[in-house]
Amino acid sequence: MCTITLSDGTIINNLSLDGGTFTTEQQLTAETFEGKLDYVLVHDDNGITSSVHDGYLYQCESDRNGTRFVIGEKTEDMKREERNTELELALTELYEMIIGG
Repeated sequence: MCTITLSDGTIINNLSLDGGTFTTEQQLTAETFEGKLDYVLVHDDNGITSSVHDGYLYQCESDRNGTRFVIGEKTEDMKREERNTELELALTELYEMIIGG
């Protein structure tokens, strides 16, 4: 069993880890993780802690038995796309300020 701590301090206990897939009896949704994956700590029963920086929720599936999810680090392409989107938004705001919007 293991526990994860999301970047906002949310703790999810009693997780099984098989490969890279976490499993819990809890009913979780993608919203549970939204905005909380900048830094994720994973603690196992042996006292070993690992971390994910700049995380991404690759999978989150729930059924009557619980939830399975996969958290990993964003790819360089994902990070580049985010930077481009942020730049486009900033340029749009600047343009609107210039033309009096």
